[in-house]
Amino acid sequence: MTAVVVTFHPRPEAGEGIAAALEQAERVVVVDNGSTEEELAAVAALRDARVELLRNAANEGIAAAQNRGIRRARERGAAFVLLLDQDSVAAPGMAAALRAACADPGVGIAAAVASDPGQRKPPQFLTSADGRACEIREATAGPVRNLLFAIASGSLVPAATFDRAGLMREDFFVDWVDIEFGLRVRAAGLDIVAVPEARLRHRLGEYEERTLAGRIVPVTHHSALRRYYQARNRRWTKRLHGRAFPGFFRAMKRGARVDLLRLLLFERGRIGKLWATFRGALAGTFGRIR
Repeated sequence: MTAVVVTFHPRPEAGEGIAAALEQAERVVVVDNGSTEEELAAVAALRDARVELLRNAANEGIAAAQNRGIRRARERGAAFVLLLDQDSVAAPGMAAALRAACADPGVGIAAAVASDPGQRKPPQFLTSADGRACEIREATAGPVRNLLFAIASGSLVPAATFDRAGLMREDFFVDWVDIEFGLRVRAAGLDIVAVPEARLRHRLGEYEERTLAGRIVPVTHHSALRRYYQARNRRWTKRLHGRAFPGFFRAMKRGARVDLLRLLLFERGRIGKLWATFRGALAGTFGRIR
């Protein structure tokens, strides 16, 4: 098992996540997107021969960085690739629990249950057996099967999955990369499973929780650029997979409305983010990515 960690201007605490990955994987490949020597000091300080640092001169996007790490892991004979990002710390035993789930040859991705330190709302997963009827489930006891996607960080992917479903879409750059990949994995006839015993501490940027009408409302404060890619790649993913997974996109349509309301009520820089969302939706509907 090789862990692939993507970094982009990492904070000093990124070394904690890489050290935790080293305790559970045979090797760690760190792929950096244009950070400085000073920013990468925490990686250099590990001084472990099992850590390999691959540096991109500029930010090539999360998907390109992941693919570079996946290819290197496979060149070195890895049968499983554990995807992580710089803000994630694997709990003890996480990788072993994921590996056990992958003993089933029908599993294409085994996913950890990730949560932000400030998160009160329990992690939820969107599931569907047939792509039409969807159900939201929490990972409480036993594996949750039939996920439609899993966030990349904390996902263990057998090498055979990449042979059947391909790598990440580099033209997506950031956002919806793992969602589109998950739908491809499901379309290839493989299952995606969440494993409650596998826990991951995963910081979601400027994540906070607000209360509205007695309900917990998660707020991400994503940048306008992220909003553009989210809107564009959501529309493009529907063009690719809408017929096979209509239930998923009905759920995403409802989620997009709720997200717009969150933006209007709680986010900073609302006007710029709304404009970026509009431009992204237009690009995803009428434009071309390549």
